[in-house]
Parts: sequence; structure tokens; C-alpha cells
Amino acid sequence: MQTGFQNRFVTGIGVAHTSFIGSMHGVYYSDAYASFSFVPAFKTGQQPIYGVKLGADVGGGLMILGTELFYAWQNSVNDFFIIPRIGIGINYVHITYGRSISTTNYRLLMLDKNAFTLVMNIPFKSKDLLAKGKRTN
Repeated sequence: MQTGFQNRFVTGIGVAHTSFIGSMHGVYYSDAYASFSFVPAFKTGQQPIYGVKLGADVGGGLMILGTELFYAWQNSVNDFFIIPRIGIGINYVHITYGRSISTTNYRLLMLDKNAFTLVMNIPFKSKDLLAKGKRTN
């Protein structure tokens, strides 16, 4: 589940696959995800925006690096964004900043180039195998 701001409130829900690995230096992880995003229309004159995201993150300690591919549409207008991201957080909860790069010159003008996102990964399936040198999925 994710929520954030990109000049407008953005929310989404999806699925992810996360792997953790333990070492002498701490816990590191990687994940890949797909989600459906929704930007509601709170003000008069605004239209809702719908989108699909694919992304991947890697993290260690408190640092997170990642990228997202975001296809968004609003009525007959659509846009495709590439969003490199950096953030802080621990395992299942993190906050990231991303800079949107539009492939169609920002046709969805209600979305800003700057994106702040709070991500909460809620595990449905977990294995307690995290030990030095072992992976969990």
C-alpha cells in the first residue's frame, strides 16, 4: 500500500515480492512490485487520474534506492513516467522522494515532477529464516 503527494494526493495498492539477506553489516533487501494508483479529484474542475506502476527497490540500513515505471491516464490523455527514487526507512515502511521524468512532455499537467511517497509493505506470507547469509522470500 502506498500513499503520497505529487501536487495532488496519490494512493495505490498492489503486490510485491521482497527478499531479505542478513550479513555482519546488517539486513539488506530487494523488492519488485506492481500496483494500481489513483489520484482522486478533490477540487472542482479536476478529473481523477488512474495509473499502473511497476517498480523495484534495494535497501540496506536506512537507505533505499529504486525506480518506478508509471503509466497514467485521465479521460483521453495519458502519460508514461520514469521515476528514480531515493529514501529512508526500515524493512516494511519507508518514505521516498522521486523525480518524475515524462516521456510525453507532461501531458497530465496536474501531476508535479516531484513525488513524495510513504510505502507500507504488509506481509501475507513470511518465513523466519533470516540468519547470517540466508535469504528469505
